[in-house]
Amino acid sequence: MISASAPGKVILWGEYAVLAGAPAMVMAVDRRAVCRIEPTTPRASDARVWRFTSQGFSAPEIDLEVSRLSADTPPEHAGSLMFWHVIRELLRNSDRSALPAGARIVTDSQEFYRDGKKLGIGSSAAVCVAVYAASCELLGVRCDFKQALNIHNRFQDKLGSGIDVAAACHGGSLRFPAQH
Repeated sequence: MISASAPGKVILWGEYAVLAGAPAMVMAVDRRAVCRIEPTTPRASDARVWRFTSQGFSAPEIDLEVSRLSADTPPEHAGSLMFWHVIRELLRNSDRSALPAGARIVTDSQEFYRDGKKLGIGSSAAVCVAVYAASCELLGVRCDFKQALNIHNRFQDKLGSGIDVAAACHGGSLRFPAQH
C-alpha cells in the first residue's frame, strides 16, 4: 500500500497581497490530508476497477473502470476528480498502460473539518498534494512543486498564488513568493 500526506496551512500575513505578487508568509499546520492507494491483484474480482472512498470531504464511494480515469473528459464523481486531474498530468507524455488496472484509493481530509464545517486551512491543496505524492510513488515519478501547482489550478479551474500548494508541498514556514 502507498500512503502520502500533506499539511494544511495558515497565512500569517499578506494573504490577499500575494495575489498581486507581494510577499506573504505561510506556515504549515499540524492537520494533514492523507491519500492511500492499494493496487488490486490481477486475480481479484475487482482487479480492473478503481474504487474511490472519501473521508472528510463527503462523496459517495464509487467504482470506475481504469479506462474512465485516462479518458479526456473528467468523471462527474467529486471523489475521483482530483485523482483524474493528477493522473492526466502525470501521464500526459507517458504510456497510459503504466496505470494499474485496478486499485483502492482513499482520500482522508477529516482533520480539515470541525462539526461538519471546513476550517479554511487549505484542504483542497493538501488533498491535491497528498494524491499527487501517492500517485508519483505509484508510477515511479519524481514530485515537482510546479506540477502540483498546475494540477491544483486546473482542479480549482482558476489561477491562484500557489501559497497553499507551497505549504502542502514543502511544510514549515515559507516566504512566498520565494526570494531568488
